[in-house]
Amino acid sequence: MKDDITSRNKDLSYLRKLNAIAAVMTRNMSHNIGSHVFSYLIGNNVYSLLSDENVLKDSPYVSLYDEQLPGTNNLQLAYFNQYLKNRMDYLGEVMLNVPNMLTTKYIYGDVFKELDRVRILLRYISGISDFKYKFCLKYNGKLLSEKNDIAVAFSSDMLGTQAFYNILENVIRNTAKHACHNNQEDVNVITVEFKDEANYPGHYCVEIDNGVKEEGIYDLVKRQNLLINEPIVDEDFHLRSYGLGVVEMMASAAFLRQINIVNIDSKKYHSADNDSSGKPILMEAFNKNSSLAYRFYMPKPKEFLFVGNWTVDESRKSELVNIGLKFIDEDNFMSALENGVSFSHPFLFYRFDASTSIKKFLSDDNICRTLLPIKKLELGNEDIINITSIINLHDISDIVGSIKNIAWTMYHENVIARELKNPQNKEVKVRIAFDKNKGKKAFVCNQVVFLNHSYRDVHEKTWNEVCSASEYEVWIENLSSRTSAKLPFFGQFSPGEEIPISNYVENIRNEKHIKYEIFEAYHNKVIVLDERIQHFSKTGFEGSSGKEGGPIPCSELYESTNVLIPDIPLDKKNISQEVKKKLEQFINDNIDNAFILVHYGFMERLYKRDVESITKILDEWAKKAKRVVVTSGRGAKSITIPNSVCFADLASVLYAFEGGSRNKFTINDLLHQSRRKHE
Repeated sequence: MKDDITSRNKDLSYLRKLNAIAAVMTRNMSHNIGSHVFSYLIGNNVYSLLSDENVLKDSPYVSLYDEQLPGTNNLQLAYFNQYLKNRMDYLGEVMLNVPNMLTTKYIYGDVFKELDRVRILLRYISGISDFKYKFCLKYNGKLLSEKNDIAVAFSSDMLGTQAFYNILENVIRNTAKHACHNNQEDVNVITVEFKDEANYPGHYCVEIDNGVKEEGIYDLVKRQNLLINEPIVDEDFHLRSYGLGVVEMMASAAFLRQINIVNIDSKKYHSADNDSSGKPILMEAFNKNSSLAYRFYMPKPKEFLFVGNWTVDESRKSELVNIGLKFIDEDNFMSALENGVSFSHPFLFYRFDASTSIKKFLSDDNICRTLLPIKKLELGNEDIINITSIINLHDISDIVGSIKNIAWTMYHENVIARELKNPQNKEVKVRIAFDKNKGKKAFVCNQVVFLNHSYRDVHEKTWNEVCSASEYEVWIENLSSRTSAKLPFFGQFSPGEEIPISNYVENIRNEKHIKYEIFEAYHNKVIVLDERIQHFSKTGFEGSSGKEGGPIPCSELYESTNVLIPDIPLDKKNISQEVKKKLEQFINDNIDNAFILVHYGFMERLYKRDVESITKILDEWAKKAKRVVVTSGRGAKSITIPNSVCFADLASVLYAFEGGSRNKFTINDLLHQSRRKHE
């Protein structure tokens, strides 16, 4: 009985604290965006204020980028609405779940470029019309640019970027409101710097300073750290009445680290108590050149997981972790999986001389597969020698690319090539093509064809030519400047004044791992059971509207990139037995070696909210499909799904499938990165 009471009190304490933090995060929309943005947009002249021309004119925000944003068709309002939608999804998710997946994004080319488009927010977020500001991005003291960018792992894809943006919003707002400004004509420089730290090689140290010199900087830093380290609630679990903006920032820093937000004031994350924890602090304020700055940590991308008895020079281990390589012995690997630890690495390597039990475990269709990458490769003796020699390279920057070439070559030859051998059993060739709106006739190998800002007639002509060359597999993607930037290393391999995508295709000719990565993304079959995406496929259009044939229906874009959406209505409240049978037949006909992405709400309608039936069918699909990914806007904890399937938040899914961000490479990456939900 005593144990039961203790357990109930512990649960009650958890819920009370969660409720207190929820009150702070609810404040986010009203205090940040409501009072600082919408307060400017409620007058009689709101429509003129929101015109693209007025949003972009005389803004106090100074862009990082040279490109001119479009100033027609209310695109700025669309960007702002997308931002608001993502923010609402983030606020829902941060309260409901600990993030279960990490997605790699480039800071300059992805994260800040997306933010830079949202000029309505950036114009008004400070709350002070004459507060001029700009961002400065650095990595270890050097400026970041499109050609000199770094990749960072963000939790839950777009939701993680919203957590990051929320921290930036607070810095902008507090700098404008509280910092001492000697000259209003000056442009305030907010510096965001990512640093490598030897003590925490798997994380970037992120430092954000506002650039404003403060006379009382030492007292200011001390006050801010007191706010960070003090309890959020009192003994009766009442929310404190001060420093709530700091709580927002801490909650966002926790989300970025996949830490449960009820632990944000735990002593193990305090700077003063951190020596014994072995983990980076959650957040702290510090003095940077007499300016107020904040420090928090974010995970680095995880590239390769090496399972087994690997001999690695201890002096180089931190360097290798720093660039995304993790080495784990068999016992610790199995122990981690038993405790529900997921590994976000795209590739898992195990040795040919690994124990029989490990080999059997990694080849079996077991319950832990949703904690691991899909790409698991056994290394032969020659492969081990090659990789060991790469690991021992003096130049650390060459390691990841060199191992990627080995990994993707093995994966391509062992998996993709075997699946795609043509009727003549010839060796499969991979070609990434680019069509300059002319429609090429000769399709001589399996390939991905990129159309640049194309239109319907060219897309249909190319598609018809593909279908006539039945012995080959070809996928066609229509790319805009925004979606082409989602391709791997696009900024690095698309220089020059010509059309960037054509430069990119030409420059990756000898980059084997990039070509194979793109090829895999388009080759992978994706079955989608979501009423929103189905609706968008029927009503959405992309491409040039002023040319022959007009823009391309999204249904055709999905089809030509191997995304299958059943032509069966998914948005009905009551689904008939006949429709149910058709849908199940569609799944059975296409499930082999496919990803299945399914909205949980649809499954509830399909199976009359019978959790047992839903669990049973998801388990059955998981045995046949490459991976089953469940999505929901309610959060993973609010739904019941088996451990045989993965989870992805709905906001990230819709972002990958809809609007100007639709891109098969992004879709594939999201599905591969999905993992089992946290317990």
